Amino acid sequence: MENNTKHWQLDNKTWEKTRQNEWPEYKFNLNRYVDSVDDLDEEYQSAIESYFLTGNDESLKKIYKIPHSLLVELWIYPSDDIEVLNRVKERHCRERLNYSEFEAMNDSNASYIKRCSHHRNLGEFKGASKLNGRDWLLEQLLVPLSIDERLAADSKKTRDDVIRIVFNTHCMDFGDFFYRKDRLDTDPCIHKIPYWREAIEESFDNLKDSEDFVYLLEDMDNLVKSNTELHPKQAKLIKDIEAVFNDPNMPELLRQRVKEIRESGYAV
Repeated sequence: MENNTKHWQLDNKTWEKTRQNEWPEYKFNLNRYVDSVDDLDEEYQSAIESYFLTGNDESLKKIYKIPHSLLVELWIYPSDDIEVLNRVKERHCRERLNYSEFEAMNDSNASYIKRCSHHRNLGEFKGASKLNGRDWLLEQLLVPLSIDERLAADSKKTRDDVIRIVFNTHCMDFGDFFYRKDRLDTDPCIHKIPYWREAIEESFDNLKDSEDFVYLLEDMDNLVKSNTELHPKQAKLIKDIEAVFNDPNMPELLRQRVKEIRESGYAV
């Protein structure tokens, strides 16, 4: 067992109190979004609480037996450092094989994360978000993000299929972000400009007729023209999108299409 308990500050009373205060929020969200499928009994729930509060190795051994054990551990692990969490993931995937015949990494983990971090339908939760503000951390750890990662996860799709999915999905998510009022701080879409850019850079000639791209431009431009006071992350997302358009290393066809869409009045 390689559990590194240094991330549990058990000699720090303030840290312990904060952790105890956070547990009811984590418990509610875990019960609602994991227990609804995995049917966690009292023994497993007690093990999760113990590990959350103390990092106890015996509790972790029980967690390894939960179908979505990797998701659970990464969700409740007391670190926001992606390098630390990647090491936790590697250790978990290796050690879990001693407690379960099934590998820890599976597609359903990614499905949970995408469902919970998708902000169009918030649903009931407590704390910062359904994933307790760890949305982007968990996406980086468990969800294929780049074109190559997505293609590897679904070899039945062609590369062009994956590129189009990445591009259109992010167009929709960015546009949605411009008009939502709640939970802007935890939405993973604000981190996904590099993956959207990757799709544009590789194959914009196959994406230029996307209706989702037209709708994104219309939503973004209307918001700017409205003089509405923007959340700082909405303003940054607009700035980041315009930076992609104006980057001389991006296809010239991109700038031509943006100009064409705007001059057409956003016709599709």
